[in-house]
Amino acid sequence: MRVLFVPCTLDGGSRHAGSALIRCHWLAKYYPGHAEVYDGTQRLEGWDAYVFQKAYLSSSVQALITRLAAMRDRTGQGALVFDLCDPDFLEPKHAGRLLEVLPRFDIATAPTCPLMEWLSTYLPTYMVPDGIDPEAITVRHTFSDVTPPSIGWVGYSHNVSALEAILPAVHELRGEVDVVTVDTPRPFEVFLRTVARYDILLNPRPDIPPFGYKSNNKSLVAWAAGVAVAETGDALRSLYDPEERKARLAERGHAAVTDGHIRNAALLLDKIIGGYLDASADGDNNLQSLDLYPGVFSEPGAVPGQS
Repeated sequence: MRVLFVPCTLDGGSRHAGSALIRCHWLAKYYPGHAEVYDGTQRLEGWDAYVFQKAYLSSSVQALITRLAAMRDRTGQGALVFDLCDPDFLEPKHAGRLLEVLPRFDIATAPTCPLMEWLSTYLPTYMVPDGIDPEAITVRHTFSDVTPPSIGWVGYSHNVSALEAILPAVHELRGEVDVVTVDTPRPFEVFLRTVARYDILLNPRPDIPPFGYKSNNKSLVAWAAGVAVAETGDALRSLYDPEERKARLAERGHAAVTDGHIRNAALLLDKIIGGYLDASADGDNNLQSLDLYPGVFSEPGAVPGQS
């Protein structure tokens, strides 16, 4: 199949946005058919599907959606897929535009169950998990059994309140957290080098908006880079033991670059699009969601609907 990915960067977002890298460029790189990332130069005709990766806000992107929807309705070709990886609907100004464009799409995809649940009110929705491109992991942390381990949290400043969920365990262990905040997306290489400084990366995602909607892509990157990840207080207590941390790194580090390889998500997306196109060709309008891809990298209870 031929698939054209439309990135959120066309809405004016940063070219360093992690979601564009993971859910657009990496997916296109490993897509089993022919895939390209739209940059305004490609012809719009002749594609089996168009995946809008959280692109819907600007007037130019909305015009593109309208144009492609009209072409689909006229020719019967070119499925429109909407991918949402953040709870944009929590912001009223974004929610309004979302509700305007969603009826023009055929199906939706999302990386977490809570996002799927919201989208499924409007469209048949399928799970496409986040993943990593192992070729992008060019920096790795060197294991250290020094006690206490170095602990870090890296993220946007408006998300720092997530730390409140795990700070009691940090205080109990008499640990110190190096908090690194940014206000704008940075190149992936910069993020990777920052994460790789630490023995343990904190990535708590409390069961409250917006954190409960988010995926664990930061955890995947850290495990792949040789950095242990604590998403819960119990996990942090366990990882304080160097031997336990070493064992978990061997297990999770391998899983991050195998089970968590973005190629698996690309294959799943291809299956979803192909299944939709086949069902549409057969006149089946009662589409059922495919089996959910399990959130195998989440600590138990860290994200609603995943284990």
